[in-house]
Order: sequence, then structure tokens, then C-alpha cells
Amino acid sequence: MPIDLQTMLRKAQKIKLPGGVVGKICWVVVVFCLSVTALAALTRNEWIIGGAVVSMFVLAFSMLWRVINFADKNPQAAILEGAEFLIHEQIVLGSKYNPTIRVGNELPVPAHPVALPAPDVMNDDKQVEGGQN
Repeated sequence: MPIDLQTMLRKAQKIKLPGGVVGKICWVVVVFCLSVTALAALTRNEWIIGGAVVSMFVLAFSMLWRVINFADKNPQAAILEGAEFLIHEQIVLGSKYNPTIRVGNELPVPAHPVALPAPDVMNDDKQVEGGQN
């Protein structure tokens, strides 16, 4: 059975993994499995091929198990990139506590001057700690 690499690459290009942690870890698992498969196939040793299959199964199973658990607990963080996640959190917080969503990182500036409390003034006839006047 001949292997048609061009057809495989065209089909692989149609796969769209989401961004965020899930997409990155899935690509790492795919690249690891392909690399180990290529190395094992080049050696043509039964023990190395068996070890490669076992290592791929152990790593892929454990990584994907952890990804599924993480995605179950944190679905937004699992599929969104950093900036998208921050925007999503701003929207969630804005809709929870305040109906208006602040865009950007500007701090609110009061329209009038802020009155500061008067500083404590010491009388000259009182003795300051340390024995000085």
C-alpha cells in the first residue's frame, strides 16, 4: 500500500485546532508522535519500535487526559489565546458588576481637585521622641 504524502498533508491542513492551551498541547502531542514514529521506523529494531509505541501511548494519553480535565474546569482559558482571554474576562466582569465595559487601561480621573487631609503639626513646646525639641 503506497503512502500518498500529499493527500495526507492536504487532509492535515483541514484540521483546525483551537487556540489556547488545548491547541498548543495537541500540536505538541502530534509532533511528538510523528517524530518518535519516524525515528522508530528508521531504526527497524523491534524493541525500539515497541518502546516508541509505549512511550507515545503513555505521553499522549497522560497529556490529553490532563488537557481534557483542564478544559473541563476552565473552558474559556482552554480555547482562548492570552489577549482574547483578557477581553473575555473584561466582558464578564463588566457585565457582572457594571453595565458599561471600560476599554483600555486608562484610570478614571476625577473632574475636581482632591482635598488632602491637613498634616499633623507639632507644637514647639512638646518634646519629640528622642529628646529633641
